[in-house]
Amino acid sequence: MNQKHLKLKLKSMYFSVLTQLSIYTYDEYLSSFTQQLHTLLEANYTSIYFMNQWTQELELFTELNKEFNCKDIKYVKSQIEHQLPSFEKNTVEVHIDGCELIMIPFYKESELSGYVIVIVEENMYDETFLKWLKKETERFFSVINYTAYIKNEEKKNELLLNFSSNIYTTSNRTKILKNIISTMQTFYPQFSYNILLSHDHEADTSLPVKTIEYSDDATKRVSTEAFITGNVQLEDRLVDRTTCLYAPLKGMQGVYGILQVIASQIVCFPEKDIQFIGRFSNIAGQAIENATLYQTSHHLVSDLKLINHVTHKLNSNLKLSEIITVVKEQIINICQPTHVGFIYYNEERVNEDDLIEILDGSSPYFKTIEGNTFTNYLANIMKEKPESIFSGNFTKRYQSLSYKSLMTIPMKHATTLHGFIVILHKEPSAFSFENFMLMESLIQHSALALANAILKDQLEKAVITDYLTKLYSRNYLDKMVHMHMEDDETGALVLFDIDNFKRINDTYGHHIGDKVIIQIADVLLSYSGDGNIASRWGGEELALYLPHATLEDGVQIASDIRKKVEEHTYPQVTLSSGVSTWKKGIDDDVNDIFIRADRALYKAKDLGKNRVVAE
Repeated sequence: MNQKHLKLKLKSMYFSVLTQLSIYTYDEYLSSFTQQLHTLLEANYTSIYFMNQWTQELELFTELNKEFNCKDIKYVKSQIEHQLPSFEKNTVEVHIDGCELIMIPFYKESELSGYVIVIVEENMYDETFLKWLKKETERFFSVINYTAYIKNEEKKNELLLNFSSNIYTTSNRTKILKNIISTMQTFYPQFSYNILLSHDHEADTSLPVKTIEYSDDATKRVSTEAFITGNVQLEDRLVDRTTCLYAPLKGMQGVYGILQVIASQIVCFPEKDIQFIGRFSNIAGQAIENATLYQTSHHLVSDLKLINHVTHKLNSNLKLSEIITVVKEQIINICQPTHVGFIYYNEERVNEDDLIEILDGSSPYFKTIEGNTFTNYLANIMKEKPESIFSGNFTKRYQSLSYKSLMTIPMKHATTLHGFIVILHKEPSAFSFENFMLMESLIQHSALALANAILKDQLEKAVITDYLTKLYSRNYLDKMVHMHMEDDETGALVLFDIDNFKRINDTYGHHIGDKVIIQIADVLLSYSGDGNIASRWGGEELALYLPHATLEDGVQIASDIRKKVEEHTYPQVTLSSGVSTWKKGIDDDVNDIFIRADRALYKAKDLGKNRVVAE
């Protein structure tokens, strides 16, 4: 075949292959081109080498061998591949007896994309034909490379469109993360992936999700730099011979995490692929942001409903115990704490070291020695700086604490600090920041109701208690004995009188006399559990009512109290006491019991100090 006729055949072949670009894949029509070129040129050997954009190395794509034996072609290929990386003058110095090597470089966007290598018989084609062949082949490859580029861009755009359509229609962050991983694995199956999130996220354990670390070492990492700057970052890890790309998952309001792309070898990410992954991660970041905002708004609506419901309950004129029950129930439902404590600043306490009151409804821990010591520690902090404390490991600050997680929230109304609520958990980082914010809002709305209930409780208690001794009043005792006589089977009343109390006042003064009465009242208060009622009868006379007690019980307790008073008062005093009892079915009334107790008391005083008489 003459060279003129060959040119026409080659042109026809080029045109035929180009018309099939929409039918076949890139690999298929290059294979077809190689086969036809090899046949038309009557070549001994034909091959195509492509530049791998990721490794920047030339790789053999396809080859056809007609004349050379295995040993010869292996030598020829080794010489070609050895010289290709440094190829500059479109020629490779390979000596083949009776043959000529034709090298045709082709380009993609002005960058070397690969070579067509043809080995033919020596002097088979003249210089003019070879120049024409190179020119036409370069033009051919420029067309197919451009076509491949357009197809690839269309594929990327279609992928981004489908990806955004899928993830923008869901508010489930786990589904979004799954879609991110599966889409990237489809487009870049040669890589592995991790998603580094900036906050806690309950995701499917099968997902490669990790939490971004915040520490001095972490701030030096490339992943942290990508998170902080919001720009794609690359890292070559020389130790494990991998390359990592970090693409920030960025929304309109911030960065929510990082998509980590891991190549199993050192590679060079092409600029267009970096841009594509950046666009992909931005779409993913906006989807995560939308889902986060939706879930946040949903949580806010739920929180507002909860707060409105609780506030409505608290405005129902509840008692202090009922308010604490309502608030504690919500705290337990939301936070699942180990302990909850309601602490109130009682400014009326005489002892400056005991200015707090642990309200009923608090966990028993707060009334232990450890709990009380820790509560006083927090009370001093709150007094100096009445601000909330949120800690995932408070033992770093208070080492003897048996619990890790802590939320301490002040109960404030206007500028007045009434107390605080302590929420503890034995595990570290047990409370989320969302829990903390909701607790602050809930307790802020509850503070006024709690303060009012405490004040109301104090006022009610002030009406029925003696100001000096904090014992119940005589009227309250009268009322309670009436009530017990209607429901109980028996009861005992013990009256106490301080022997020679006038001498205490005359010797030490009325101020010391008051302190002695308070000391005795404290002893009676220690017996006021189990429904017992300690009361100030009048002047230096005190009373203790014992529901369900027999006469023998009353005498025994009276004797115990007289001994304790003698041991624990200063200046030392003694008591005389009288005991009276009642039984259901006997025609007793409150006045009879009081009269008999009075009479027994005065008999004891007539007999001498430190006596007990029973009737």
